[in-house]
Amino acid sequence: MHIVDISIIVAFLIATLYIGFTSGKKIKTFSDYAIGNRKFSDFAIYCTVVATAIGGTSTMGHVGKTYDLGITHLMGQFGPLTYFIVGCFFAHRFGNYYGCFSMGDMFYKAYGIPGKILAGIAGCIYEILGVGLQFIAMGIAISVLTGLSYIISLLISGGIVLLYTGRGGIRAVTFTDVLQFMVLILAIPILLMVVVKKIGGINELVLQLPQTHKTISDENLRRYLFLMIPMMLPTLAPHHVQRLLMTNNRKQGVKAYYTLSLITLFTIFLVTLLGLSTKVLLPFLSNGDQALLALILNYLPTGIFGIAVIGILSVLMSTADSSLNSGSIILVNDIIIPYKKYIKNKDLQEHEKLKWARNVSIFIGIGAIVFASQQVGIFETRILIRTMWLPMILAPLYFIIFNMKIPLKGLFISMILGLTTSILWNLNIKPITKIDGLFPGFFANVITVLFFYFLGGRQKVFSKEELEKMRRAEAVQTKKRPSVRDLQMRNNTILGLCLVFLQFMPLMFDASSLSYSKLMLTLVNGTMAILLIFGGSLEFFAEEKRFQWLKLTTLFFCLPVTSAYLFLSSAENGLHALTLLVSFIIMLSSAEKKHEAPIGMAC
Repeated sequence: MHIVDISIIVAFLIATLYIGFTSGKKIKTFSDYAIGNRKFSDFAIYCTVVATAIGGTSTMGHVGKTYDLGITHLMGQFGPLTYFIVGCFFAHRFGNYYGCFSMGDMFYKAYGIPGKILAGIAGCIYEILGVGLQFIAMGIAISVLTGLSYIISLLISGGIVLLYTGRGGIRAVTFTDVLQFMVLILAIPILLMVVVKKIGGINELVLQLPQTHKTISDENLRRYLFLMIPMMLPTLAPHHVQRLLMTNNRKQGVKAYYTLSLITLFTIFLVTLLGLSTKVLLPFLSNGDQALLALILNYLPTGIFGIAVIGILSVLMSTADSSLNSGSIILVNDIIIPYKKYIKNKDLQEHEKLKWARNVSIFIGIGAIVFASQQVGIFETRILIRTMWLPMILAPLYFIIFNMKIPLKGLFISMILGLTTSILWNLNIKPITKIDGLFPGFFANVITVLFFYFLGGRQKVFSKEELEKMRRAEAVQTKKRPSVRDLQMRNNTILGLCLVFLQFMPLMFDASSLSYSKLMLTLVNGTMAILLIFGGSLEFFAEEKRFQWLKLTTLFFCLPVTSAYLFLSSAENGLHALTLLVSFIIMLSSAEKKHEAPIGMAC
């Protein structure tokens, strides 16, 4: 590995650890450790939601399965629809549960202590397996890219995540997610552009693709048809529940998941092309999970290689730290605190809760490392995680969110019946039909929950009076109008996203004209765009003048100058002419009043 690539990777890891440790200095209470006292900005929430959702399964796992199966794997990719459903129907309902630290607290409002502990056990198992899944991917990534053994790579990656997550809690996770999101949103498009150039363009990729990867076999069709429904459902994993509980208001959660649905759709498009490209360039890999890494190892030049590596690490670390933090909160809040209070008759103080949470994160991390050492496949691990979640807890969770509940006995029976159905199906029927027990188990759980709901008299978690009281309190709290600063930040966000789109898309569809200088120029512009989106929340740009200089530099350099250069040096690509025209429109429409005249003259 070249010294330049090593420097990029080391700098990224140091920055991650620095942000994680400095974020932990301000944490004094368990509430701050768990949900940050719900004081995060819109931008921080958007970043942590996106970075948490885009993990090893949606990148390395998706590329690997696309490499093995081709377009068949798209049948299991319903992330954009899932997150859109969350934004439409679920996110705003979490406002009824503000003040809760975890999913267990939500179940406590409906079922008391037994419900809280049951939800805590299910959530804790889910997060340990989830962290293990990301550790598997991180171990494979570091092992392939550095030549170290898988176990050593696993210990290194797991140790880094444990260090900053255990210390800094949700603040460390959120602020490192901002950095990791900035990296991954640049690294994946750059990697795809380089790879498509090697093949000779999108058209050449389609021509060289094996016929097996352009069609869907009967066996794969059967399996994926029965996976489509459970994959399409919002799983509302514990770390997603935590993200929705830490929002400032209902609208913040809704917008975050709308944003996530769009970015996930774009990511699926990119990683599908990466998987198909790998099949064309490296057709004889023995392990599909290593396809993305083999692509990086064989085809990226110095500098871009380092950026791609930290992009992969960002994807994996951002999900691992979220699951690790969520798991520690669940174990302490939903299991240890009730045990101490109701079995040992001891109320834990705030500093004791905080100490337990930090220590427990190490316990969960070690458990995840032990699971990851078994080297289970990434996609199959994802199926295992959902098998332990959907048939047990998802239907009762949906009912709680929509203000419905069933008798406690019904909750216990539905969880046991759903999990038992999945296990028995996988043992006896899956070997014959090749259909996973995920859907039958979930179906059994849903039917049981519905039976007890109607049998128990359609009980509600909150009365109409309680709901109305909560809404009135929220209306008073969120009545204030957005400040000028907030409006400017929204404007800059739109500008930055336009920048990213305008710079990357023309090069992707004209890969034959891609050169190293153009790639680096696009990288610089993408970095400027990300700074424009998030710079306002950084301490360095807190001073208005500094941020205005950043914006003006971005407007003059990143938009027209770069677009003109790409247009003049790529005579066959008319998309750059359109980019140049749109650049002028964006400059004029986004300029502030005092800068309208000079920018208009420049245009």
